[in-house]
Amino acid sequence: MTEEKIEKRRVFKIHGDLDQKLRTSTYFDFRKEKYGIMISTEVASRGLDFPDLSHIVLFDIPPTITDYGNRIGRSGRFNSAGVSLLLLHYQ
Repeated sequence: MTEEKIEKRRVFKIHGDLDQKLRTSTYFDFRKEKYGIMISTEVASRGLDFPDLSHIVLFDIPPTITDYGNRIGRSGRFNSAGVSLLLLHYQ
């Protein structure tokens, strides 16, 4: 059995309440990270290109199948693989 070392990861956030200048700088800082974590709202589901994104975790159900495709489409770009996980909470 192999063991993986879990290292500290830099965590970024993008959401609509941030001004555009801060969202832009956060976007570019995240792209430079080899193993960063991005937490975002719907604002990052379209129009942002993260070419080497390997995993997407969704915490809510997208309203349409198109929105779902846009959200998970941030990973697994052309000629690469990606993983998406949709977490559902039932009350």
